[in-house]
Amino acid sequence: MESNILQLLVESLKTTGLLIWYTLWAFILGYILSAAIQTLVTREQMSNVLGKTGIKQMSLGGFFGFISSSCSFASLAATRSVMVKGAHPKNAISFLIATTNLVIETGIVLWLLVGWKFVVANFALGTIMIIYAYLLYRFFISKKVARAGKEHAEKLEAEELKHPSPEGMKWYEKLTSKKGIKIISYKFLGEWKMAYKEVLIGFTIAGIVSAFVPDSFWNSIFLESGAETQSFLAIVEHALVAPILAVFTFVGSLGNIPLAAILWSKNASFAGVMAFL
Repeated sequence: MESNILQLLVESLKTTGLLIWYTLWAFILGYILSAAIQTLVTREQMSNVLGKTGIKQMSLGGFFGFISSSCSFASLAATRSVMVKGAHPKNAISFLIATTNLVIETGIVLWLLVGWKFVVANFALGTIMIIYAYLLYRFFISKKVARAGKEHAEKLEAEELKHPSPEGMKWYEKLTSKKGIKIISYKFLGEWKMAYKEVLIGFTIAGIVSAFVPDSFWNSIFLESGAETQSFLAIVEHALVAPILAVFTFVGSLGNIPLAAILWSKNASFAGVMAFL
């Protein structure tokens, strides 16, 4: 019994290590790209073009969220910062959704672990969520509520960490000068500081689940999970059950990707895995 548990522990650690080794370069590349782009486009500049509402500003809010790589737990702080600096709450919501659903490294890691189809689906669903939230804003958020929210955000806005300011530097100076590289390094380390716990916990849980949870469990909760093709009823059931699993295993948008990969390897349907994500 003890030897069996030890063997499973070794297997879980091996799976965790392989997952991290396989995707580490993607995290590094994603955070380097994100840090460089954030240096070129500051939050002040984002806010300057997000002060008005419209399709253009909604799209830019989503784009800025895409390049402003943040873990799920830091996205609220980043959104608050953008709104305090002048972004309209509508555009801040677009920014918020994009920071948790459309960030650079999420797409890269999704591609590596579960395939390009999930990247496309994730991007499409994130875009739909932004449009949906933008349209419903007028029904749920009055001017009074928006004003109170901004005032509350201003009170909560913490003083930023001291680091060199990129203001006054041209874009190529930010990428080539010693000062610019230092700024990018600060942002790169800041991203890792926010996300490394989420990533490690997510990959560790994925390794444990892979080793300790038998296939019979997945077959019992996912209808027709072993079949080559699933019926419509089975797909619907997968899409309903997977979010429940996500509630109990959620460790952030990045940490959930290896868990989604485990579900995909256990023959959960495409719809089920997307519902989990």
